[in-house]
Amino acid sequence: MTVIGLHSFNSQILNELYSSQNYTGNMAFSGIGLYLLLSAINFGLSGRSFSQLSNILGQNYHELFDTANWRNSERAYECLDRRYLAEEISSMNSVVFFSGDIFDYYKQISGLVCSLNHIKINDSDPEESACRLNKWISQTTFGSIWNMFDHSMMSENIMIFIHTLFFRADWKTKFNPALTKHELFYDDKCRPLKVAMMNQRSFYPIYDSIKDNFQILFKPLAHPYFLAAIVLPRVGHTIKDVLKSFKFNEMKNYFQNSSLKYADFKLPKFQVLSHADLVQPLTLFGITDIFERNHSGFGKMTYRNIAKIAVDELGLREIEFSRAIPEESISQQYLFHVRRPFLFFVYSSIDNHVFFSAIVTNPNEA
Repeated sequence: MTVIGLHSFNSQILNELYSSQNYTGNMAFSGIGLYLLLSAINFGLSGRSFSQLSNILGQNYHELFDTANWRNSERAYECLDRRYLAEEISSMNSVVFFSGDIFDYYKQISGLVCSLNHIKINDSDPEESACRLNKWISQTTFGSIWNMFDHSMMSENIMIFIHTLFFRADWKTKFNPALTKHELFYDDKCRPLKVAMMNQRSFYPIYDSIKDNFQILFKPLAHPYFLAAIVLPRVGHTIKDVLKSFKFNEMKNYFQNSSLKYADFKLPKFQVLSHADLVQPLTLFGITDIFERNHSGFGKMTYRNIAKIAVDELGLREIEFSRAIPEESISQQYLFHVRRPFLFFVYSSIDNHVFFSAIVTNPNEA
């Protein structure tokens, strides 16, 4: 899939997921997880199922069927590059639980290229199978999610693909915890909330064009070429409005057209945990056969995307606060106060890719 195609696909999936929540509430989504897991699924398909998914991914995966040269294929390198980049800044896990049989060659390719784990379950004991799934999910989400599956969801010849991701912001320049104060934030129902508001004054690349209904502040992460993009709707506009106009494939232009401004920046601490069933959104893109028992050729498939994003002052590395700049030396301060619902993206400027996305309407909800 080209970068532009992947951006467009992820943007539409994000819109569809938020629409399924009636355009309200928090949400997190791993675009890179979607790409890697769909690639892993496609390795094992054939016929119409393969064609449907290949049309969406926009890539030729036939070269991975060459048992002698697949390691040197363009597709393998592409998946590995994106996987390694994502693993630098997050904890990712992918798994397929299956009750039938899987070819060893598929296990080898999907494991090495997409880091897909393969766990066989006993479909004659649905309670034990559900317990194994829930235990794996709990372990990979650090105990954040329990009992996602029950025995009634287990069936014969089932395949359950799950991707989990945990991201914690690791800032290049940390917020000073001593400056964090409780301040008001207004949720998507315009209700006032007391939140832990981080404060920092420094120079930031800020995109602010009068033709757009949003502003973007880019804050560098500790990992080179990675940035957090905080997208704030203009007054009078909602997240839904912004999602209609904001373009993932324009992120590079937003960043390049930003101006370095000295800003009084306020951002609430937040955690967003989201688990989405992606079957319905994917069927809207014509990916249908793999989810229909009578057409898939292997039984029933389920796909869950689980993402947790945590943002606070310090991140993971040694403390390095921003250096104070005498305010009298700054002719004008730009106010970027995040007091209402916003979007949060993790963006790589080196390959123009949005790795993770979050919609935050209530910072206090975990």
